[in-house]
Amino acid sequence: MKKLFLLLMGFIILSCLSCTKDKDLVSLVNGNKSDRLVFKNFEEFNDTYLLLQTKFHTMDELSLWAYSKKHSTLLYSLDSTIVDYSEVLKTILNRDSEFELSDSIVLFNNGTLYAYSKNESNKITLKDNPEKYRNIGIVSLNTPGIAKAKSTSIAFSGGLNANNQSIPFYQQTYVTCGTGGELVTCYGQRKFVDELYSETVGNYTYIYLRIKLEYKGSSWHAAGEPYTIMINDIPTTITTDSGYTHSFTLTSKEYELEDDELYTCVTGNLYFGLGCLPKTNDATIWTVSMPQNSTYHIFHQVHGDTSGFTWTDNALW
Repeated sequence: MKKLFLLLMGFIILSCLSCTKDKDLVSLVNGNKSDRLVFKNFEEFNDTYLLLQTKFHTMDELSLWAYSKKHSTLLYSLDSTIVDYSEVLKTILNRDSEFELSDSIVLFNNGTLYAYSKNESNKITLKDNPEKYRNIGIVSLNTPGIAKAKSTSIAFSGGLNANNQSIPFYQQTYVTCGTGGELVTCYGQRKFVDELYSETVGNYTYIYLRIKLEYKGSSWHAAGEPYTIMINDIPTTITTDSGYTHSFTLTSKEYELEDDELYTCVTGNLYFGLGCLPKTNDATIWTVSMPQNSTYHIFHQVHGDTSGFTWTDNALW
């Protein structure tokens, strides 16, 4: 009996040590015992944002990166107040819409970044303790040809202003991803949407192309079927009213998964970071130029769709 007691005590001690190790690991990764990401300053924040914008292009890839940091995200949140913001911002924010910056905890709320001291003994809320928070900047969304917002965030009801979208079509079947994918039946209207927009955080402006598959319920929502995208080497130029110019080729080849031209079996939104505009305190009007002819296009199709519907976006911008 004494031996059994000693074995039981040893097991409890090992269990406690194991739990302590796990907590220490979270602390080492994030710099604290929460799951907030930690940045020394806005420059470090910008470096991480650019890394996520350029290295990853699907929500699954971003989720894996966050998981490696033991960090929760808002990637799959249904909160209508954040749905239009970039997948990168939703990855940086934890489930409480927070990250740490220098000696402060930063909260994202309705397009504004609020900071409060880490020394607060208890968690405070913006609603109950507005005097504890200080406004450190906004996160604004803009479409081409619109000046960067300076004091208020631009709200888009039901999605960003996307001129490039397919006609609604009735989805009948799709094939699941992986070896031996199954043919699945589904119902209702779907459409593809290509959005071009910028997201400004502090003094940094990031430009995106976001591709979405949506379904029609009471309104349009993100659809769950996998789909295939091909971008046919589109010459692209970003220009601003301040004289900044950046030219490059937009292509799906450098993001290949299974084929040398196709981005296949994408679920959720697919996004391409088109660049970061130079840091400036001035409002910047930006435009993206792509050739509008049949040579250059973005091809869309639900994975394994037997109804034959495809959409080729030739209009571009």
